[in-house]
Parts: sequence; C-alpha cells; structure tokens
Amino acid sequence: MFDLLHTTTDDGLRLSGLLSNGDKNKPLVLYIHGFEGDFFTHKFISSISEKLSENNIAFLSVQTRGTANELFYITTKGEWKKYGAHFELLEDAYLDIDAWISCAISLGYSEIILQGHSLGTIKVIRYMFEGSYKERVKKIILLAPFDRTYLIERFAPGKWENFVEVAKQKVLEGKGDEIIPTEFDEVAMSYKTYVSWHDENDYQHMFDFYDKDYTYPILNKIELPVKVIVGTKDEYLYPSNPDHPEEATESLKRNIKHFSYKLIDGAEHSFSGYENIIASEVSDFI
Repeated sequence: MFDLLHTTTDDGLRLSGLLSNGDKNKPLVLYIHGFEGDFFTHKFISSISEKLSENNIAFLSVQTRGTANELFYITTKGEWKKYGAHFELLEDAYLDIDAWISCAISLGYSEIILQGHSLGTIKVIRYMFEGSYKERVKKIILLAPFDRTYLIERFAPGKWENFVEVAKQKVLEGKGDEIIPTEFDEVAMSYKTYVSWHDENDYQHMFDFYDKDYTYPILNKIELPVKVIVGTKDEYLYPSNPDHPEEATESLKRNIKHFSYKLIDGAEHSFSGYENIIASEVSDFI
C-alpha cells in the first residue's frame, strides 16, 4: 500500500509522490525516474517496494519536474508552469530531490538511499555535488545508467557540438522552449533542455564508457557505497560495444571507490520481466 504525498520545491513547484512506509530507524529509499518517465508505471517500482516492505524499509517514488513529456505544474503562487522531460534543466534537478528529502525528514526518516533509473542516475550523482541534503544520503543505487555522449555522437556525428551552439543562441533569443529540429536528436526536447544535456562539463560526460581515455572525475569523488544494476541487453548502457556490457561495468568498478554491481542476463533498459531480480538486489544492497 502507498500513501499519496505532496511536497513543494524551493522555486514553488508542487510535486506528488507515493510512499510505502517503514521503520523510521531504517533508511528510506528515494526513487528518481528517468527521461519521459513517471513514478508509478514501471513494474519494478512496486516489486522493489514490496520486497523492501518485508524488512520494514520505506520506499518513496516521486514526481519531478521531468515527469512525462510535457506537464503543467501548479505553483505556490497559483500559477501554471510548463515542465516535463522536454523542458527540464538537469541543473535544476537537485531542487526536486531537495524537496523530497526534506519531506522524508519531516516524516521522521533521517537517512536516505538515493536510487535513480536511466536519466535519473545522472540526477542522483549530480545531487551529491549540488544538493542541500547530500549529507543525509548514505548509499546510491543506479539502475541502467547509459552512455549519453556516444548516443548523440552516433546520431549526429561531427554535428552535435554545433547544434549545441545553435541551441544556446536560441535560448539567448528567448526561444529556449521551442522544440529542436529532428536532425538534432532522435528524442524530442526543447532547445534549453538540449543545452542542459550536452553543454560541455563533466556532469554531461559522467558515463562516457566509449571513451577509453576518460578519467571519470565526477565518479571518482563519490565516497558512498554505490550499487549498479544493468541488463546485458540494455540498448543504451554501452551502445559503442553492446555485446560486451561488462566493459562498461568494469569502467565503473575502476572509478567508484565502494562499488558493487549486478549484470542481469537478458534484461533490457526497462527490466521488464526481471523485476523480482532487481528487487532482491536492491534489498540485499540495503
């Protein structure tokens, strides 16, 4: 059973989430969904929650400003603002996680385990550098991280860096909410989101598995225990060499101090059909 919760971000967005309660002397698992996702559809959400409830561990699955493709959110001022995955800025993701950790603290949970899926893995890692409550986070779970830089390079080889500059100019012209042309990317998003995804900094290259010379400066600074769970058939994890996903996990192993992982044979990006395995892995890690 879930309780419906609500919280408010520091910039005034009202968000909703689903809480499975647990022992407040144990950590709460906070789940951050991926691109165009939500906090209730994936079957592994309920599977993880049910498994954790066996040990009286709380699980909170939440809405963010990147939920679905396009959504209008009511603000504390009574205004409606357009967000959703196509209009989200990754540099604002910490605001949503801040709000949810604050909510968890107000309910009596003092320790947090951050869990992200797909694009949510990037938000979770970024939070450890940008979040107000990062000291409350005790462990990190990454479900299906992916090599985003290679994906855009494969789609628009030798062009995407120029596309980023065009997008930046569109933002300066006040056209940041317009949707990018189809030659920019295989997924739709606004110009401002395109810049947020692909502007040049180490956050954007967090999982550059294709680059054999990459030194993973962000991941090397993570001091917490990290568990990575990926499928061997995940089409996004390691697209530069999809037949050898273990090479990507070995890169993570070399660059995360306290690292463990599970490669699920046959599982794809959404883990459909493998929900019970994920739930057991998450529970064992906690």
